[in-house]
Amino acid sequence: MRTNNYKRVSKKAHPKLLSPVSLCLLLSALLVSGCEGDVEADGDSNDSVAVAAKVEISGAILIPGGTVTAENPIGLQGAAAVTVSLYQIDDDGNIIGDVLESGTSNASGNYLLLLPDDVEFSSDLVIEAQLENNEFARAIVIDETTDITPITEYIT
Repeated sequence: MRTNNYKRVSKKAHPKLLSPVSLCLLLSALLVSGCEGDVEADGDSNDSVAVAAKVEISGAILIPGGTVTAENPIGLQGAAAVTVSLYQIDDDGNIIGDVLESGTSNASGNYLLLLPDDVEFSSDLVIEAQLENNEFARAIVIDETTDITPITEYIT
Protein backbone atom coordinates (compact mmCIF):
# COMPACT_ATOMS: atom_id res chain seq x y z
CA MET A 1 0.00 0.00 0.00
CA ARG A 2 1.16 3.34 -0.87
CA THR A 3 1.21 6.08 1.75
CA ASN A 4 0.35 9.64 1.09
CA ASN A 5 2.94 12.16 2.19
CA TYR A 6 0.51 15.03 2.13
CA LYS A 7 -0.61 16.57 5.36
CA ARG A 8 -4.27 16.79 5.79
CA VAL A 9 -5.45 20.37 6.31
CA SER A 10 -8.42 20.83 8.54
CA LYS A 11 -11.37 22.57 6.98
CA LYS A 12 -11.97 25.66 9.10
CA ALA A 13 -14.60 28.11 8.13
CA HIS A 14 -13.01 31.13 6.51
CA PRO A 15 -14.73 34.43 7.10
CA LYS A 16 -16.32 35.71 3.91
CA LEU A 17 -15.09 39.07 2.76
CA LEU A 18 -17.46 41.63 1.39
CA SER A 19 -17.61 41.93 -2.33
CA PRO A 20 -16.26 45.22 -3.71
CA VAL A 21 -19.80 46.40 -4.49
CA SER A 22 -21.05 45.61 -0.97
CA LEU A 23 -18.04 47.34 0.53
CA CYS A 24 -18.67 50.49 -1.54
CA LEU A 25 -22.33 50.57 -0.54
CA LEU A 26 -21.48 50.15 3.13
CA LEU A 27 -18.88 52.92 3.04
CA SER A 28 -21.25 55.24 1.18
CA ALA A 29 -23.96 54.66 3.77
CA LEU A 30 -21.55 55.41 6.60
CA LEU A 31 -20.34 58.60 4.94
CA VAL A 32 -23.86 59.86 4.23
CA SER A 33 -25.10 59.11 7.74
CA GLY A 34 -22.36 61.33 9.14
CA CYS A 35 -23.55 64.36 7.13
CA GLU A 36 -26.51 65.72 9.07
CA GLY A 37 -25.95 69.46 8.80
CA ASP A 38 -24.89 71.96 6.19
CA VAL A 39 -21.36 73.27 6.25
CA GLU A 40 -20.93 76.95 5.50
CA ALA A 41 -17.95 78.52 3.77
CA ASP A 42 -16.31 79.33 7.12
CA GLY A 43 -16.50 75.66 8.15
CA ASP A 44 -19.30 76.05 10.70
CA SER A 45 -21.95 73.37 10.67
CA ASN A 46 -25.64 74.31 10.67
CA ASP A 47 -28.20 71.62 11.37
CA SER A 48 -31.07 71.70 8.91
CA VAL A 49 -34.43 72.64 10.38
CA ALA A 50 -37.57 71.40 8.68
CA VAL A 51 -39.98 74.24 7.95
CA ALA A 52 -43.64 73.41 7.54
CA ALA A 53 -45.11 74.59 4.28
CA LYS A 54 -47.76 77.31 4.56
CA VAL A 55 -51.29 76.24 3.67
CA GLU A 56 -52.67 78.23 0.75
CA ILE A 57 -56.30 79.24 0.45
CA SER A 58 -57.20 80.17 -3.10
CA GLY A 59 -60.21 80.60 -5.28
CA ALA A 60 -62.07 83.02 -7.51
CA ILE A 61 -64.32 85.97 -6.78
CA LEU A 62 -67.21 85.58 -9.20
CA ILE A 63 -69.86 88.30 -9.56
CA PRO A 64 -72.84 88.81 -11.88
CA GLY A 65 -72.21 90.60 -15.14
CA GLY A 66 -70.60 88.03 -17.36
CA THR A 67 -71.99 86.80 -20.64
CA VAL A 68 -74.05 83.62 -20.47
CA THR A 69 -72.37 80.96 -22.62
CA ALA A 70 -72.07 77.19 -22.70
CA GLU A 71 -68.84 77.51 -20.68
CA ASN A 72 -70.39 80.07 -18.32
CA PRO A 73 -74.08 79.12 -18.00
CA ILE A 74 -74.73 81.33 -14.96
CA GLY A 75 -73.15 84.49 -16.36
CA LEU A 76 -70.61 85.22 -13.62
CA GLN A 77 -67.33 87.03 -14.20
CA GLY A 78 -64.14 87.36 -12.18
CA ALA A 79 -63.81 90.48 -10.02
CA ALA A 80 -60.38 92.03 -10.59
CA ALA A 81 -58.37 94.07 -8.07
CA VAL A 82 -60.69 93.26 -5.17
CA THR A 83 -59.43 93.22 -1.57
CA VAL A 84 -59.92 89.79 0.01
CA SER A 85 -59.71 89.31 3.80
CA LEU A 86 -59.68 86.20 5.98
CA TYR A 87 -61.08 86.37 9.48
CA GLN A 88 -62.80 84.34 12.19
CA ILE A 89 -66.42 84.82 13.26
CA ASP A 90 -68.39 83.82 16.34
CA ASP A 91 -71.68 81.87 16.39
CA ASP A 92 -73.62 85.07 15.65
CA GLY A 93 -71.49 85.97 12.61
CA ASN A 94 -69.52 88.75 14.33
CA ILE A 95 -65.82 89.15 13.52
CA ILE A 96 -63.48 87.86 16.24
CA GLY A 97 -60.21 89.78 16.53
CA ASP A 98 -58.21 91.23 13.66
CA VAL A 99 -58.08 90.20 10.03
CA LEU A 100 -55.91 87.06 9.82
CA GLU A 101 -54.69 87.60 6.24
CA SER A 102 -55.55 89.80 3.28
CA GLY A 103 -54.67 90.13 -0.38
CA THR A 104 -55.95 91.34 -3.75
CA SER A 105 -57.50 89.40 -6.60
CA ASN A 106 -55.75 89.33 -9.97
CA ALA A 107 -57.17 90.39 -13.36
CA SER A 108 -59.17 87.14 -13.62
CA GLY A 109 -60.64 87.47 -10.13
CA ASN A 110 -58.42 84.80 -8.56
CA TYR A 111 -56.95 85.29 -5.09
CA LEU A 112 -54.38 83.53 -2.90
CA LEU A 113 -54.05 83.81 0.87
CA LEU A 114 -51.85 81.95 3.38
CA LEU A 115 -53.57 80.37 6.35
CA PRO A 116 -51.78 81.38 9.57
CA ASP A 117 -49.90 78.52 11.26
CA ASP A 118 -52.04 78.57 14.40
CA VAL A 119 -55.39 78.46 12.54
CA GLU A 120 -57.14 75.35 11.19
CA PHE A 121 -59.89 75.05 8.59
CA SER A 122 -63.24 75.31 10.31
CA SER A 123 -66.70 76.75 9.82
CA ASP A 124 -65.73 79.89 11.76
CA LEU A 125 -63.30 81.05 9.03
CA VAL A 126 -64.75 83.45 6.48
CA ILE A 127 -63.28 85.11 3.41
CA GLU A 128 -64.70 88.49 2.56
CA ALA A 129 -64.31 90.37 -0.73
CA GLN A 130 -64.94 94.10 -0.74
CA LEU A 131 -66.67 94.86 -4.05
CA GLU A 132 -67.59 98.18 -5.66
CA ASN A 133 -70.08 100.52 -3.95
CA ASN A 134 -69.10 99.19 -0.50
CA GLU A 135 -70.74 95.85 -1.20
CA PHE A 136 -69.28 92.67 0.27
CA ALA A 137 -69.34 89.03 -0.76
CA ARG A 138 -68.36 86.28 1.68
CA ALA A 139 -67.73 82.55 1.82
CA ILE A 140 -67.13 80.09 4.65
CA VAL A 141 -63.66 78.53 4.37
CA ILE A 142 -63.71 74.76 4.78
CA ASP A 143 -61.25 73.78 2.07
CA GLU A 144 -58.08 75.04 0.42
CA THR A 145 -60.11 76.12 -2.63
CA THR A 146 -62.95 78.46 -1.77
CA ASP A 147 -64.76 80.53 -4.40
CA ILE A 148 -66.78 83.60 -3.46
CA THR A 149 -70.06 83.83 -5.40
CA PRO A 150 -73.56 85.22 -4.87
CA ILE A 151 -74.55 81.78 -3.58
CA THR A 152 -71.79 81.70 -0.94
CA GLU A 153 -72.83 85.20 0.15
CA TYR A 154 -76.41 84.02 0.54
CA ILE A 155 -75.31 81.06 2.69
CA THR A 156 -72.98 83.17 4.81
